[in-house]
Amino acid sequence: MDNVKISVIIPVYNAEKYLKQCLNSITKQTLRDIEIICINDGSTDNSLKILREYAEKDERFKIINQKNAGAGSARNVGLDNATGEYVSFIDADDWIKHKLYKKLYSIAEKENLDIIMFKMINYDHEKDKLYETNYYNLSELKKWFDGSLFSEKITKNKIFNMSVSPGGKFYKRSLIESINARYPEGIIFEDTPFYMETYLNAKRCKIINEYLYFRRRSEKSVTTQFDKHYEDIIYMSNILIDLFKKHDKYKSYKKGLFNFKIAFIRKKYNDIFKNREKLFYLIKKFFENE
Repeated sequence: MDNVKISVIIPVYNAEKYLKQCLNSITKQTLRDIEIICINDGSTDNSLKILREYAEKDERFKIINQKNAGAGSARNVGLDNATGEYVSFIDADDWIKHKLYKKLYSIAEKENLDIIMFKMINYDHEKDKLYETNYYNLSELKKWFDGSLFSEKITKNKIFNMSVSPGGKFYKRSLIESINARYPEGIIFEDTPFYMETYLNAKRCKIINEYLYFRRRSEKSVTTQFDKHYEDIIYMSNILIDLFKKHDKYKSYKKGLFNFKIAFIRKKYNDIFKNREKLFYLIKKFFENE
């Protein structure tokens, strides 16, 4: 496909229940010049069958199969195969408004933007209701809801309170490739390092003060995932520190990084149901080595 404006990257793992709603929201976009890169991450349900059905009808689909390696790995494979001017990430159980890409592409091209952020609204599928949170409302950045441009240099004291979710961002691909930004693989919390690295290097950012992305949530599944991967909180913190050092930002952000680590680790420790004693030991060793 020539003249690809946007590469839409979708990690897919056992998402058959919600996958069609996600894909329909993409195929019905008013902007047609997109490629839809679906990474089947070792699904054992009918996800791959559904993807192939869509690909047979729409040449914009690219289906890539891999053994289960997690969302970070799947997104990286998507980036390695992306050809669009811009990149959008969508989770396979979420969905977007039909006008999203036409709106974002037009604004990004007109204003030469590196990153566009927009609001995400949560959907509790167990209670069948939408709900807002300050975090995904981008309330920390409400000063820029008027459409003015910003960057890391003028939002320094807010960077650790900003939403890191990839679904609420629209990236210029040349920014990602210029710094070879990729997701850490094999851990959860992979969103944080990728977002921080891209944002630290972006020069022109903007917020669209609208809900354009629907984020499906199940607190039970989130808690279960963290119970299984509790040690990843330490790995992510170390990756984040190395990242800030790599981009020569550690000294100027040292205090903020330390406060973020403490707050994030404490929150996740309070959230965990199992393995508390093991996590406490890892946290203790982590701060002893600081």
